[in-house]
Order: sequence, then C-alpha cells, then structure tokens
Amino acid sequence: MNPSNKNPSPTSDSNTNSKIITINVGGQLFQTTHQTLTLSGPKSILSNITSQYLDDDEVPFFDTDPELFSIILNLLRTRNCTLPSKVNKSFDLYDLIVEAQFYGVESMLLDSVNNPSQLYL
Repeated sequence: MNPSNKNPSPTSDSNTNSKIITINVGGQLFQTTHQTLTLSGPKSILSNITSQYLDDDEVPFFDTDPELFSIILNLLRTRNCTLPSKVNKSFDLYDLIVEAQFYGVESMLLDSVNNPSQLYL
C-alpha cells in the first residue's frame, strides 16, 4: 500500500472487523469482535472503546453487572433480546433498560423486544 494513500485496503479493514476485543465487566472477561461492538452505533460507549483499545493490550473495565452485559452483548450479536434460562440473581426489565442506557443501546433493546412479558424473571 502506498504510504500517501490514507484509505485502508479491504484486507486491513477485514482484519480490523475480526479483531478480538476483551472487555472486563464486573470482574468477568468477555470477548467479542470489533465488528460486533461497532453494531452498537457511533454514540455508544462500546463502539467508542473499539477505537481506544483496538491496538492496545489494555482491557477496558466497566463496573457493571456481567449478567446484564451478557444480554446486551447477545443483543448486539443477534439483534434479539433473549434472556438466559438460568441466571444467578433476579433482575427485571428496568434493570436491563438502565444497563442498555449506560452502554448506549437502549433503542436497540427496545426495538428488539416484541413481547416484554418474556423479559421478566
């Protein structure tokens, strides 16, 4: 690639999207791809950490609930909000919405919920 060319090659872009990013949420490590995190939207904290930590070995830390984050991450991966069949503690839709607001994906969560009664445990 020509050093004066500022446009990355498709191969470079592909490597960036498949780059594995590790996130520490409440002491639990999660791994996902750069591409998955960017699906959260340009104003999301998750999309922003991809640019901050993409080339670092440093792991971003969020002092939030890992069980709720796992639902948020699954939402990004599948565009569907599905609750795990077994959780270690009780939470409700409000807790999940607050978590989604923190990460900047509340509208995605609300769009994915077809039947809110399924979200209550």
